[in-house]
Amino acid sequence: MSSPCMPRRGAVLRLWPAVLGLGALMLAPSHLVAQEEAGYMDAPAVLTVTTSSDVAKEQFWNGVTEMDNVFFNKAATAFEAALAADSALGLARVYFAFSAPGLTQEGRLAQVRRGLASMTSATPAEILMGVGVREWIAGNQKAGHRLFATASDLAPGDRHVAYTAAWTAVFGGDTANGVTRLKDVTVRFPNYAPTWNLLSYQLWNRNDHAGGLAAVKKYTELMPEHPNAHDSYAELLQWDGKLAEAGAHYRKALSLDPEYTAGYTGLAEVAVLQGQYAEARMHLGDFRTHAASPQGKINADRAIAGTYVMEGKLEAAMEGYAKAASDAEAGDYKGLARTSHRQAAVVDAMFGKGRGAKAHMARAAKVMESDSVGQFAAGVLVAAYSGNLPAARGMLERLDRATEGNAGWDDTRHHFRAILLLKEKKADEALAELAKADQADDWTRALTAQAFERQGKKAEAAALREEVRSNGRVGLFNFGMPMVRHMAANGM
Repeated sequence: MSSPCMPRRGAVLRLWPAVLGLGALMLAPSHLVAQEEAGYMDAPAVLTVTTSSDVAKEQFWNGVTEMDNVFFNKAATAFEAALAADSALGLARVYFAFSAPGLTQEGRLAQVRRGLASMTSATPAEILMGVGVREWIAGNQKAGHRLFATASDLAPGDRHVAYTAAWTAVFGGDTANGVTRLKDVTVRFPNYAPTWNLLSYQLWNRNDHAGGLAAVKKYTELMPEHPNAHDSYAELLQWDGKLAEAGAHYRKALSLDPEYTAGYTGLAEVAVLQGQYAEARMHLGDFRTHAASPQGKINADRAIAGTYVMEGKLEAAMEGYAKAASDAEAGDYKGLARTSHRQAAVVDAMFGKGRGAKAHMARAAKVMESDSVGQFAAGVLVAAYSGNLPAARGMLERLDRATEGNAGWDDTRHHFRAILLLKEKKADEALAELAKADQADDWTRALTAQAFERQGKKAEAAALREEVRSNGRVGLFNFGMPMVRHMAANGM
């Protein structure tokens, strides 16, 4: 698994005033308990945890190990054990809020506030880490990263803090700085395994595939008995087209801990790439069985429905999305209910008869009214594939206004404009629009294939569709993945 803030196939205040008077904190009592985990730290200036309980300290650092190695279920269990030994260990509560499965955002923030409130005798680095987590969870990722970076400056001998400052740079929008930080951590703390994990993905994403594989191999050498090491190695092997080797490492991860659910997801992705959809559903069923939260089980149902979309069994897919939406509503998981309804609407409009699309869109809007951007995006697809181009254009205009200046939506906007142009039989103009999008994106490839088909370029279209089908980055929980793979598989 790649990162602590982006669950695979699968992640924040007002900056300095929120540090609660950092200058005063520099006068923290001298009796603060030093971190004593044998061999954990490589320099004297480290993050200390303020507790007199040896059990709390031990469990806290066990939790940190699991959290940095992206095994959140076990991390949360360890942090709970630390709190059972010392309920005033504020950073343990903050980290529990970050790692515990199934919490709502407000639930996480409530736990963070409680943890920060108990840090009456904490060190400056502890408080910086706690407030950084609060910022990150709240969506203020750049502010969170700056707090973590400052904590790293205060505790330059701490591997965990240095690693946190690095990964939050990567996922906070400053990837170049993040990669530089990751490389620096591997030099300063060459045996800190989590850094090699994240570095491997970043190198791969920069087209240094050999470097990525070498880094993830180093990760498995440093932590041969941790399931995430084998899962990460498997995922990069999968992306490299080595499916048999990938499957072996996913199975190794599960042999080390059957509760490591990413291993089941990985096996399902390998099965999808091999066209074995029934087998993929079997593995996703195992994921569902071992999921640590109701939301995880609902996401498994969504992914299972997606395999039916890819296989062309649309009635079963619609039943799966409807079940996921119903279960999410029953549990008051509004975001999941909204997503499930939208997926059902888009699949029905694109590949089915479209009779239920309008009802699913209406239900999505009613369940969660605040996410207008997502509703506009799904609305463009539903209207376009239902044949109502004026409505689709109007929805796209609303989406353009709502996402103006947000570069993260650029490719989506290009794709939507291309879809409308293709519906208007303007293949040349659609290709010009798609040329502005990321050429490695599967939607770009699939839509470009459609445009080539319209121009009579059948060989070029077939080649692009094969690129989509063979792309090792499956992403079973991704909203649009089942649709684009169905398009590629069926020459659409």
